[in-house]
Amino acid sequence: MEQVAAETMAARLGLTSWGASEWVAIVSALFAFVSFLLSRSTVLRQEIAQYESLRAARDADLIAWANEAIDTVSEAQGFCRDRKNGLLADAAVALENSRLRTRFQALLDRGRLFFPSPDRPSEQGDDEGEAAYAGAPHPSLDALYAIYRIIADMDRAKPLTPAEAVRAVVAQRRRFVSTVFLSVDPRRREAMLKKVAVQP
Repeated sequence: MEQVAAETMAARLGLTSWGASEWVAIVSALFAFVSFLLSRSTVLRQEIAQYESLRAARDADLIAWANEAIDTVSEAQGFCRDRKNGLLADAAVALENSRLRTRFQALLDRGRLFFPSPDRPSEQGDDEGEAAYAGAPHPSLDALYAIYRIIADMDRAKPLTPAEAVRAVVAQRRRFVSTVFLSVDPRRREAMLKKVAVQP
């Protein structure tokens, strides 16, 4: 009964008159289609793996820079706290102030390589030679610059008090860590590591 039904359906579709060459062509086309799907899937996996590899390398460099920045911010916080508690002589204050400002300037310039401004120099009317400094800075760089200004302004006419400086540095430190955290996304990195670990 089923064979008759199949033959009837084949006759209606005109398949009974097909020869071996037609069937070979159909099977070849099906194999080619399946091969295309498998090839495309492989290419997509390779592209994803390549993207993740590039992102992992970038994140590693970014984390190294952020770690150095966090250490420097901690030093700035300690400097302000020691000034508040009267633990530094005048000569030591001037020397440490200069050292910290130099460190922050270097960190800011290195950070611009990770967080370029979205504004192009041509759009802002700036010289191409100042491309790294055009436009509004990334929030993480803005936080570092705020700490730089706190340290630099401590010897100016109307600086923050040492106690105020400590609180301001702590606030900018938290802001810096939070913005870098969002960029690196440690939760996503952890999920990717777990995914790689379970793969055969």
